Amino acid sequence: RDGSDHALDLDDTVARAHAAVGYADLLDWAFDSAEMNLRLALEMAPCLPEAHRWLSRTLIYREDYEAACTWVDQAMALEPLDPTIVNESGLPQALAGRLDEAVTRTRQAIHLDPEHVLSYLHLGRYAEQSDRGREALTYYRAAVELSGREPFVTAFLGTALVRAGERD
Repeated sequence: RDGSDHALDLDDTVARAHAAVGYADLLDWAFDSAEMNLRLALEMAPCLPEAHRWLSRTLIYREDYEAACTWVDQAMALEPLDPTIVNESGLPQALAGRLDEAVTRTRQAIHLDPEHVLSYLHLGRYAEQSDRGREALTYYRAAVELSGREPFVTAFLGTALVRAGERD
């Protein structure tokens, strides 16, 4: 974050620096500052997909799901072939109660990148939200294998296995 702040000290007209500070603020849970810097970055350069994406994430944490959908859709319009953006575009949809749309978008991300681990995690979560525990296990198992058994990913599978009564 110090580098981004320093970049703003040198020249506060650099949109990417505002976006970077906004993202750092988002990671620090400083949502007011994150939103301010991301909106400023987008005023300067409306073609920054990452700033749209990060503003959407900020609005998700603020529970403004409809606005989050709007911003992530703009990111997706700018980068329609980026599996991370396409996958993340489903999250505010799911939180806004449009689970079918979230699943469609996440499957589109897998179509773009069949090894996109977070897409499988999201499909697992969406399956759990729809009370389809066995389907969720299938997605979580795929995510674990694709991630090389990364502990964060494996925790989702472990939790779902316990919920399914499979304690071994």
